[in-house]
Amino acid sequence: MIVGNDSAATEMLKEALGEWGYEIVTARNGWEALVLAGRRPVDGMLVDMNMPIMDGRTMLSELRWLGYRMPVLMMLGESDERIQSQLLMEGAQGFILKPPHLQSLQQTCRQVFLKYAVEEYAASYIPAGTNKK
Repeated sequence: MIVGNDSAATEMLKEALGEWGYEIVTARNGWEALVLAGRRPVDGMLVDMNMPIMDGRTMLSELRWLGYRMPVLMMLGESDERIQSQLLMEGAQGFILKPPHLQSLQQTCRQVFLKYAVEEYAASYIPAGTNKK
């Protein structure tokens, strides 16, 4: 899911991620993203920090409070180590600086989303002859 209120940037990201094999749904703000996440499975999110109605930081907090575990990459307008550190503690898996460099974005998405998929698979795998407790 791509969450951001800049329609041109969202469309560019949607096109790029679609070409890389991702199925994309978009939301214009954090509130809309939370509603969509409750209606359909979401394997990962790219979330803009600055949006109307509900910003990225608030959305991340609500997402984690509701128990959603999918990876979240925050899109930041500037590199600020203090903010990045706080977002990691609040549940983000990484950051993308705006405007994103597509090759870097592709690599980051692969690393974060693939790691999540492997962890989810491993958590659901039950070896034969064992009981899940």
